[in-house]
Amino acid sequence: MMSESRDEPVSGFRAMIGVVVLFLGFGVVSAVIFCKASAGKSVQDKAALGVFSKRTTAARWKNLDDVRAAQNALLNSEKIATAAKQLIANAASAKPAATDVVVPGTPTFLKQMAATNAKAAAKKAEAVTPPTEKAPVPSKAEKPKGPKGPKEATPAPKPAVKPAPGAPKPLAKSAPKPANPPAPKPAPKPAPKGK
Repeated sequence: MMSESRDEPVSGFRAMIGVVVLFLGFGVVSAVIFCKASAGKSVQDKAALGVFSKRTTAARWKNLDDVRAAQNALLNSEKIATAAKQLIANAASAKPAATDVVVPGTPTFLKQMAATNAKAAAKKAEAVTPPTEKAPVPSKAEKPKGPKGPKEATPAPKPAVKPAPGAPKPLAKSAPKPANPPAPKPAPKPAPKGK
């Protein structure tokens, strides 16, 4: 016999409603806990509720007044007002200046990019091509007169680089690959079968 466990649409709908109700219930409980925990957290509320003693509250208000007085003493309102007026006057009299910043994609931007690319290509081509003029080579017949000049400086030898202990050995350099690899050789034809 077949089992009687059928998936009815009504049971799926009830399960979905149950999950939504459970979720909303959790939200309500969380909101109540959050509101209770955050109530009366400010200093003024605690002072009004009597959480602090009168002496502590008075000391806190005195400290706040001292800090505000010290901050106001550091800020000279006349200097601030003068500086603000000067800044406003300078900003009003300033004329907009030309800028080199260009919006990408505009014709001016494209012209600048083309000019920059042309300069870069010219520098690259100049760096790649060797100079055409050769330095004059002295002939053997010409001998220097007088005492010999200073010897030409020879470059210092490169220091030998020793690999760190435990470092892997460098791989041998492989031969460079040809630009055009040779075409694959055709497979040999099978020998005819004898009868």
